Amino acid sequence: MKYIILMLIIGSAVSCRSTQNANSIKSEGNEYEQLAKNKLGEDVTFISNEDNSFVLCIAETKGTTKQPRNSIKYVVIKTSSNTISFENTVNGGSVKWYNQKMIQVYLTPGIMRKDQTRDDFITLYNVETGKSYPKNQKETH
Repeated sequence: MKYIILMLIIGSAVSCRSTQNANSIKSEGNEYEQLAKNKLGEDVTFISNEDNSFVLCIAETKGTTKQPRNSIKYVVIKTSSNTISFENTVNGGSVKWYNQKMIQVYLTPGIMRKDQTRDDFITLYNVETGKSYPKNQKETH
């Protein structure tokens, strides 16, 4: 009986560990993966938008004691044509999908004034048009 319970616990732990986020793509053989690795290096994270028409490819270099801010190089690849639609580097911040066609880039501020919010340091980039908008004054159409 103890053996069966132990096997159930181990089985559930292994199955939980193998579950992967549907938006995070790590499969082998995608053409955009090779394009991203040529641009960013080997350690790349791939995050697709909702309909998998674009993939955000991120390579992050952690900060050090001499340079405490992380450095993020990223590209957005259009999966239907395997072409780079947008690329940039962020020092001290983060990058993620904001909606279907826009990414959100947060730049870590030095000192924030009392009248500022986190949104004052976020820029939205439309990956189809290349246009950018401050999040606090967005034009997302």
